[in-house]
Amino acid sequence: MCGRGACTLDRAEYNKAIEERLALLRLGGKLNDTTAGKEDGGTTGNAKYNVAPGTVCRVVQLPKDGEAGAYVVRDCGWGIKGSRFLVNARGESIEQKFKGLRRCVFFLSGYYEWDKSLGPSKKQPYYFHKKTADPADLLAVACLCSNHNPGSFVVVTRAATSTLSWIHDRVPLLLHTAEDIRQWLDETTPLSDSAPLRLCVKQEDDKEYGKLAFHPVSKEVGKVAYQGPDCIKKVDLTASPSKAAGGLVQWVVSKEKFGSPQKRSPLASPGKAARSGSPAGGKRKRDADDDAVEVIDDGADPEEGPEEVDQQKKSKKLRA
Repeated sequence: MCGRGACTLDRAEYNKAIEERLALLRLGGKLNDTTAGKEDGGTTGNAKYNVAPGTVCRVVQLPKDGEAGAYVVRDCGWGIKGSRFLVNARGESIEQKFKGLRRCVFFLSGYYEWDKSLGPSKKQPYYFHKKTADPADLLAVACLCSNHNPGSFVVVTRAATSTLSWIHDRVPLLLHTAEDIRQWLDETTPLSDSAPLRLCVKQEDDKEYGKLAFHPVSKEVGKVAYQGPDCIKKVDLTASPSKAAGGLVQWVVSKEKFGSPQKRSPLASPGKAARSGSPAGGKRKRDADDDAVEVIDDGADPEEGPEEVDQQKKSKKLRA
């Protein structure tokens, strides 16, 4: 987590939403969109409903010396290459382990997470987003990016909160208020002043996550090439009931009626393979300093796009 997101706004809508959100910071000046005029780039032009690691995305930073604008939107590739392809960074250790990276914010419409409680072959994706009906009300995700041009970035994560631990043990570090965003973007402000990061480091719950809405979506979302509004469309898990899905149907209905469970799904007590989500015939390794997952065979998780797996394969060849 977090390894897949959605941006349902095109360039103009995205810029407008960012300007309105950052206007609350009273920084003055205008948006400097350094991505304007570029044809390609993941979320940089048209809406993209299935954003995977390896995609070029738009992130927001304060300007470097000599750059125009109160804040800058620039292209950055999701994932930093190194001995491994890093997608996420644990907030608990970024001050010690990720020095030298700049702070940025990745604005998303929502993100996907997979419920693995029924086993690797029956993973069910869910889409998490704000409860408001306004598509311009974006999630502000704390990130760190390299200084290269074009740059690359990682999503900062924290331990899952009480309302979301049922689906994964990590969640993206969300910046809930204008002040949260200001403190994160202002690199003269110590990271310890960031309220969401403080809660993360102290392993304290963050009740704001309880305001997120979520619903099941098509398993086709696991394919990076699958795009369009149907990616975030709610699916009816009761449409094709089966023995294996019977408990899941009850559980989903219960969640929608009474809210998120405080524990992982009561349907199953997944073994190590199911909990870790290991690809068929493969193994996963988790580094203590980050959330990046290294796939050391040719099998890919549904959450992991071919771009991520390709990078991991290259990393494996370099080590061999």
